[in-house]
Amino acid sequence: RPSISEVSGFSKTLLLVFLTCVVVVMLNVLIAQLTITYDKVNADKEGFALRYRASVCLDMESAISMVWRRKIFFELGFHTPLPFSRSEEGPSGGIQCLEPENCARYVADRILRFTGEASPSDPWPLIVEEHTGGIM
Repeated sequence: RPSISEVSGFSKTLLLVFLTCVVVVMLNVLIAQLTITYDKVNADKEGFALRYRASVCLDMESAISMVWRRKIFFELGFHTPLPFSRSEEGPSGGIQCLEPENCARYVADRILRFTGEASPSDPWPLIVEEHTGGIM
């Protein structure tokens, strides 16, 4: 086994370059992992904030007596239905907040709604596709 004094200067230089390259590559891997983790957390930050806000609201609500809670819920109108459109009542238990169609979070409704009375003997309505102009 050779001692460090017996190794040539070229070998020492080559070893130093190799170790420097290994350290630089490992630091790059570490930085890449941290960047990926930061991007994942940053993408979900709104969800985390909403979850935290909801937990704070639940904690505050649990500190209120049931009598006060019922009074507040009644004053907020949670018992009245939330209409989807003029012809539908919709479920109760919320506060309606309408958003414009050009809102960034707006997703077009995939449920087709038809007004009027429904009967099993009624025919299916014809739906005209916008992009082809054909009938489905």
